[in-house]
Amino acid sequence: MALPLMDPWLLDDPEAAVPALIELGQPAEDELVKQKAMWHFNPRVRSATARALKEIGTVKSLPGLERGAHDSRMPPLLPLPGRR
Repeated sequence: MALPLMDPWLLDDPEAAVPALIELGQPAEDELVKQKAMWHFNPRVRSATARALKEIGTVKSLPGLERGAHDSRMPPLLPLPGRR
């Protein structure tokens, strides 16, 4: 399942995008990882992505979340699993 143009959706309407991505589950995680949404230049996209992945993310999301956790442009949103 391809989810094209995810970045504009996350940027323009994150309050609608995040619950919809959570509802989609695994296909949404796959597309967020594929599109490297956690590496997006816009903090709104990174923040919305992190909120969605907090709920649906698996081990394949960890590289992007790790990057986001150490990105000075990213506000702290969530602790990574096994870290306090």
